[in-house]
Amino acid sequence: MSTNKSVAFYERGSWYHRTKTLLEDYTVSYGKKGGFETQEQAEESYKKCNEEYMQQLTKHHLNIDKEVYLSNYLVYWFENVFKEKNIQNNYILGVAYVIYNMIVPFLRQEDSKGGH
Repeated sequence: MSTNKSVAFYERGSWYHRTKTLLEDYTVSYGKKGGFETQEQAEESYKKCNEEYMQQLTKHHLNIDKEVYLSNYLVYWFENVFKEKNIQNNYILGVAYVIYNMIVPFLRQEDSKGGH
């Protein structure tokens, strides 16, 4: 029995593979690409799409300001990404409490000591 698991799957008469796209807010959007006649074509397309995703990811990491502290990014992520999702208010309040009262104060304390 082969332990090689293919990235391609057969659906509705053709072969598909999953895709990943890095969005401007640094979250990842998942999708699928299909219409391939063979499993091999879908796998080859997956490799190309994955290479593009990795290049995109690397490019964005190189463009990030090196002085952006994790605490500032967490606040940005919470306010602009997480809260925009359709999540129960109690859960949002719990996450806010942890970020603002536990994580951010600790990280800012470390930043003031010079440990980024």
